[in-house]
Amino acid sequence: MNPPDRSGQRSPPGWLNLSTLFGVLAVIASIGLFSGRRFFADRMRDLFGETTYYILWLIFLVWFVQFGIFLRSTGFSLKRFLRESWPVLVVALLLTVVTAVAVPPKFRVLADEANLASVSRSMVDSKTVYNFTIGKYYYFTFHPVMAELEKRPMLFPFFAHFFHLARGYDVRNLFLLNLSVLFLLLSSVGILVRRAFNEVAFPNPAGYGSPRFFWSFSAPSWR
Repeated sequence: MNPPDRSGQRSPPGWLNLSTLFGVLAVIASIGLFSGRRFFADRMRDLFGETTYYILWLIFLVWFVQFGIFLRSTGFSLKRFLRESWPVLVVALLLTVVTAVAVPPKFRVLADEANLASVSRSMVDSKTVYNFTIGKYYYFTFHPVMAELEKRPMLFPFFAHFFHLARGYDVRNLFLLNLSVLFLLLSSVGILVRRAFNEVAFPNPAGYGSPRFFWSFSAPSWR
């Protein structure tokens, strides 16, 4: 018996996929949270303070896995990357150290930086995102009394709390995070410039004696 002909059956539309489903659910959840904020302000405040930390972890893990899949699909090799980009990384590190020495890290806007430090401490101690404004410190432990919700984005204190987990809570960890971000920014810019200008800005040290290297710096301008 011949199998039934299913060529006439209609396939589902292209927009009907898992991403669309999650998008619709996100919109519905956003509408529900917005409506609940008007009628259940106290409960929504507690919901935000108690669940945001875990939501950030979920988003971070999803991004980390997707980034790893992307690197694997491009054939990324850490050894090859370090071998090709170490001059850029060294220059970025030197510039970061010079910046840290020239502009010593310190708190300059207490209303911003101190609040973010408090939120990062809450993430470590209680897995919440509260900004504890009043508390008691006795028996070598901190006991919060009054907490507020921080209006600033939670990404910075979330990354700062990784440094707290590794080194223990210290406000200087926020400065280390800023310097780390500066190093990554300078490294990214340097790598992009190096690729865009075909290794003229940061040439390979092995090619210092090649005619191409000297030609790139000694060729006259024709404009």
